Amino acid sequence: MITRCQRSCLRNVYNFQRTLCTPLLRQGYPSLAVRYSSNERSKVEETLQMLKEDLKRQQEEDARRVKMLSPAKTDEKPPLKTRIMNELKHYYHGFRLLALETKLSAKYIWRLAQGASLTRRERQQLIRTVSDLFRLVPFSIFIIVPFMELALPIFIKLFPNMLPSTFQEASKEVSAMSPQVHCLGLRGEIAKASVS
Repeated sequence: MITRCQRSCLRNVYNFQRTLCTPLLRQGYPSLAVRYSSNERSKVEETLQMLKEDLKRQQEEDARRVKMLSPAKTDEKPPLKTRIMNELKHYYHGFRLLALETKLSAKYIWRLAQGASLTRRERQQLIRTVSDLFRLVPFSIFIIVPFMELALPIFIKLFPNMLPSTFQEASKEVSAMSPQVHCLGLRGEIAKASVS
């Protein structure tokens, strides 16, 4: 059974072919009329081909995004100099971010001392910064004592929350969030199943 939309589309195609080909047939150019109408079909086929290519390109982009989000397992390690420089940059940026958060938290403490109230986000920022400053005390021992920084990776492995939050890597945050995201996805599927 043909729906109203399909009937409308067929009628439009028929009217389009009739208006283009009938004048050509009347003037005595039947081969030109057939060729012209076949070109119109090829435009439809070209459009269909273009849509297929767009779909394929979109699927490739989605696959590329998934590949970028999941860490690539490579057996090659970067050179030692590159790894050392990356770690130094990581700690530099961590200390810099901690300093900025400390300045901001000092403003929040000043506002609290003046009697103003903080928003929920500002309160969470203040608590996180104060806890980071307390975590910095054992971390500073590793920096002050000579050659103690060599034992830092062992202690970080044993006590992962020893470092301030500004020193967390994005990949570790994503991996820490993935069980929560997976759990939310399962909850959504269960909710959909229970509704239907």
